[in-house]
Amino acid sequence: MIKTIMLLSHPKNNRTSIVFDYGGVLGNNPGEAIYSDMSAFLGISVNRIKSAYLQYFVGLSSGRIDEPVFWSAFAKSLGDINCKLLQKEWIESFDKHCRFNDDIIPILEELQKCCDLYLISNSVPFYRSQRAEKVIIKYFKSSIYSYQAKARKPDREIFDAFFLRNSCTPNNTIFIDDDLSKVVYPKEIGSRIIIYESIIQLKRELALLLDK
Repeated sequence: MIKTIMLLSHPKNNRTSIVFDYGGVLGNNPGEAIYSDMSAFLGISVNRIKSAYLQYFVGLSSGRIDEPVFWSAFAKSLGDINCKLLQKEWIESFDKHCRFNDDIIPILEELQKCCDLYLISNSVPFYRSQRAEKVIIKYFKSSIYSYQAKARKPDREIFDAFFLRNSCTPNNTIFIDDDLSKVVYPKEIGSRIIIYESIIQLKRELALLLDK
């Protein structure tokens, strides 16, 4: 565990901002399991479902299309599929497979004592779990979801919106993500980056970055 003494050594008026990604860090990425479930349910190949989904996911997750348009276009691209049924089965599969990374909660508890925690996630309206929402409300100062911000990581617009909205500075902010390509811009402007691999690795790198 990160040493509490080390974390509490930071001045309260100079609290470090730590920005977490969701999928692959705070929670799992259930996409492949959902594709498999839907392939079995619809009798369509995983590759065809994945390709069709991703074709419209970017538009929905960046706020360029709304949810009814997404489901209608997605269902139509798969053939003669009822979009309401597709939506119902998809969300049920998500609920079945989504998992929050409970091992990260002790880290959040320690970090909250000396740092301000935030979330930026490329997400869509229907990918929300009650478990995740409770944790985010408890530990995070604010959250930015791409479909609300109308921009996605790695676009600079979503990061600029974060810095402006929360009065954070790049050189006092740490981004934690599982994909380096998503956080190139904040790295270029002076933020520190942790590419998440495991809980042990995350504890080690946080301890190094926060041990000033």
